[in-house]
Amino acid sequence: MQVLALAYFKLTLEQDERFRPAVQAAFVKALGFEPLPMDLTTILSRDALDQALP
Repeated sequence: MQVLALAYFKLTLEQDERFRPAVQAAFVKALGFEPLPMDLTTILSRDALDQALP
């Protein structure tokens, strides 16, 4: 899971496109992980966050 976290942060925080393939489902499956059923967002207002969380 650390590999996926590193790739995600390198891609999103540093905009390093070399890590884009590492956050795609095919790479995750190659590592033996099932893809996580989630979508990540970069912008979420406080009101939207409050509504989304219980």
